[in-house]
Amino acid sequence: MQIRLDEFLNLLVARLDSLEVALDDLKLRTNVLARLLKARAEFDKSDVKSAVKEEFEVMKSAGMISEYKEEEVVGYSEQLWNWLNGNVQELREALEKYREKLEKVAQQVKSKANIDIASPDLITQLDQLKKGRKGEPPKIL
Repeated sequence: MQIRLDEFLNLLVARLDSLEVALDDLKLRTNVLARLLKARAEFDKSDVKSAVKEEFEVMKSAGMISEYKEEEVVGYSEQLWNWLNGNVQELREALEKYREKLEKVAQQVKSKANIDIASPDLITQLDQLKKGRKGEPPKIL
């Protein structure tokens, strides 16, 4: 089965769209359940920090990460605590920093060499040039 590049890209984009919808749904459900847990359970910032540290230990034991630093535990715990308490200002600041990083990476990618893909017409033209010059190597313009 042959598939054109534009069809393949359309399939990938459709798949990414469906994954994005599923991820948004999971985020909403997770947010609701976490807020419910926070409202019903009695835990504080130190409990969140110990849970984060425990999770990092599990990830390290499973080989998902090689090591982690205490600053990472503290930073992630702070973010998680702010998220649980609905501290929107700090969440916005963190999201803005993340967006800036994404934009910087996107600019770096744009500045690098682009890969151009030949159209089917160009390939057909090259094949015709090749067929028309038997014995001679084809010239690519």
